[in-house]
Amino acid sequence: MLRGLFPGLLLLAAAGPSTPTPRGVEGPKAAEGVRYALVPPRNLSGVDGAVEGLFGRLTRALEARGAEFVPADEVDQTLRTRRIRYTDSLGPRELAGLSQATGATYTLVATIFDYTAGKEPRLSFTLRALDNRDARRALSTAIALRGVDFEGLLGLGRIEDVETLADEAVARALEQFDARGAPRGDTAGEPATSRPEPPDDGYGFAREDFDPSTVERLGVLPFANRSGNIDAPTQFVEFLGDAWFHEAGIQVAEVAELRAALVVRKVRSMQFVDLTRLAEIGQTMGVRYFVLGAIERWGDEVLVDDQRFPEIEATVQLVDTQTGRIVAAASLARRGSDYQTVLGLGAIRDPAELARRAAREIVIALGG
Repeated sequence: MLRGLFPGLLLLAAAGPSTPTPRGVEGPKAAEGVRYALVPPRNLSGVDGAVEGLFGRLTRALEARGAEFVPADEVDQTLRTRRIRYTDSLGPRELAGLSQATGATYTLVATIFDYTAGKEPRLSFTLRALDNRDARRALSTAIALRGVDFEGLLGLGRIEDVETLADEAVARALEQFDARGAPRGDTAGEPATSRPEPPDDGYGFAREDFDPSTVERLGVLPFANRSGNIDAPTQFVEFLGDAWFHEAGIQVAEVAELRAALVVRKVRSMQFVDLTRLAEIGQTMGVRYFVLGAIERWGDEVLVDDQRFPEIEATVQLVDTQTGRIVAAASLARRGSDYQTVLGLGAIRDPAELARRAAREIVIALGG
């Protein structure tokens, strides 16, 4: 019985069932060239200029490579017509409708978590390109940068304005696109250039009947949040999805698919879902394994050798809906000083970058 493990997730919108096109089955043929619909990014930074600062730059750079973008007012009109109120309401049915109305090959979905100006600028965001034919993630990136990250010996190289930092962030995001502006999908699942070992101060285990290489898609349940950051679960889940995409080629189902499945199964809240209902929800979504977890700490600062560093602590579990067992789990506690090398270089002072690293290490510990 999994009762009580999930925070209450109330249905925000009623949507019909939607099932992505299975792998190996042809979806609608994509139009010639690459055409994107950029839906309004979720801006959790609270900064009005963040969207233009990041994705205005990205759009112009991709257009220079030959990609086309659906005009923003056309995207807005289509979203209103189809009553799509939130970017996390984009499931297979909604993406197919958006493609039919606008001719977009892919939909870009982004979340901005931080966009801070000043002498110590910082920013963090996630971006993914969803293939409108089958709702699969064709591209994924998660970026967290601070101006001080570029400081070398004698304090040289440090970036002290958010515009320059945004240029650097967009340049890194563009590495996920090819020369004509299409998603560079062949990077998914490739071995990382520097793959860390599972952390010593965490744990990971896999039962004999669990083989991560057979998993194509995962569902994600709401994470418990015991930290002081209200956006911590959202950001960490997006970092996990990016890590699974790159480390193992595993797709993470969009939130809209979970919501649609809850409507089909007439579940109004996840608070009292037991294993039987979870299996039914998974069957509707076409996933066998669900991810759940908790954020214990996020960005809390500790003093190490007279310097302050952020900490993060998180636990992630994989539940097999067919057996009801937790087949893999990992728990990790990290602080920014753990990555410090000689001369104090390498230390992480940004909670977002620390979380991104931790998410990747957890995915690797789970066998990703």
